[in-house]
Amino acid sequence: MDTPLLMKKSLMTKKTITKSGQKKADESIHNLTSTLHKVQDIKDQEDAKFRKIKQDILSHRDAFKCEVDKHADNLVKDLEQTWELNSQEIGAKHSKIKKTLKKLQRKSNTVKSITTSKDFVKFFDDFDKFAVSLCGATPQENLEFSLFGRFLPDKITMVNFGSMENEETWKFNILKLSLKLLNNSPHN
Repeated sequence: MDTPLLMKKSLMTKKTITKSGQKKADESIHNLTSTLHKVQDIKDQEDAKFRKIKQDILSHRDAFKCEVDKHADNLVKDLEQTWELNSQEIGAKHSKIKKTLKKLQRKSNTVKSITTSKDFVKFFDDFDKFAVSLCGATPQENLEFSLFGRFLPDKITMVNFGSMENEETWKFNILKLSLKLLNNSPHN
């Protein structure tokens, strides 16, 4: 065979191989470009989901804080009302006991002065009324009050606040729900 013909045949084969390689490279470029666009779409969707979930968490945190503040304010309000009532009741009992004590101290001092006095006439004149007043029962105060208990803080946990659910779990739960709905449908 002649060399130019062999060269021409070899050139044709190489061109065919090159065109085939070029075609495969173009297909790969097209597929990778398509895949790149899909990955970019997924990235954009995930970025949007990230921002939405983050905003949901922050909004829930703020709502949670607000509810905790309301609950704490209600506890403080109840505590203050109980304290006010207790304070008034204890203050009233304190004043009553103080008055009774002063009255008894005055009587006791009067009796001491009479008993130490050299005036026997006065002693016998006043004896009956002071003896009776001192021998009378001293009123005992009932010291029952509604006393404070104590504050028992609960542990703050993720269960109280919320948690993350990954998409696989979410898809699985939707699938279970779909199957359950299909199994319970009236056509079965």
